[in-house]
Amino acid sequence: MRQLKKDNNVRLTLYILTVILIFLSSCDKIKNKGKEIASNAENKIKDKSEKIIDKAFPHFDYDKADSKFNKQRFTEYLQIDLSADILNIYCFGDFLGADYKVNSSLIN
Repeated sequence: MRQLKKDNNVRLTLYILTVILIFLSSCDKIKNKGKEIASNAENKIKDKSEKIIDKAFPHFDYDKADSKFNKQRFTEYLQIDLSADILNIYCFGDFLGADYKVNSSLIN
């Protein structure tokens, strides 16, 4: 009888430890998935806000040649396609000038 109680206690202890280990590992997975979702949402929001801001106030990298934004401004303003032989593109924008206007139709 005593041996039976001992066996039951050992089984119960192993069962509890197994449940705790499963619970802890699943909590870690849930935490990691939550961090991943939050990071993806943050990146999407950041990208969307940068696009909206870029439409109102175009971004220029005046001190870097051939940056993504400079190439984009080149094709927007000159309305020609960018070929491989076009190099050293520098752009500059004056947003404080009296003649600058925000194109509100681009923001929507």
